[in-house]
Amino acid sequence: MRFRSKKRVVYDKSIEPMLEQFRNDHPYCNVCGRVSALAIHEIARGAARKEARGRREALLRLCFECHEAMGDYGQWPIARQIAVKWLADWEWLYGNGVELHQLCVTINELRGRGPNDIEVGDVMVHMRIE
Repeated sequence: MRFRSKKRVVYDKSIEPMLEQFRNDHPYCNVCGRVSALAIHEIARGAARKEARGRREALLRLCFECHEAMGDYGQWPIARQIAVKWLADWEWLYGNGVELHQLCVTINELRGRGPNDIEVGDVMVHMRIE
């Protein structure tokens, strides 16, 4: 039995250059700063995972422990994950003309939600720097 369909293999190959650039830009965990056992986390998961994997706006680079913790929406709601994305990848986002409002809209749409499901104010709550 095939692990991935031929269509999925073609898709994965088409996004590999973007993923490789993302890995190079983020050689550390976007949450804790570790450099070991890193994975790519899609903020928009479930049915949206495939499309999210091809959109840098929806990706975080995480160590194993932080990746596991992201599964707990009580601790890591989507608005908090967007805040981490904004703080960790702001240079790329800004350089590509992606403002925080647009990032929220993109994540909402990838998740199949209305454009105002998560708004800038929801994200700003999680942006305090300690």
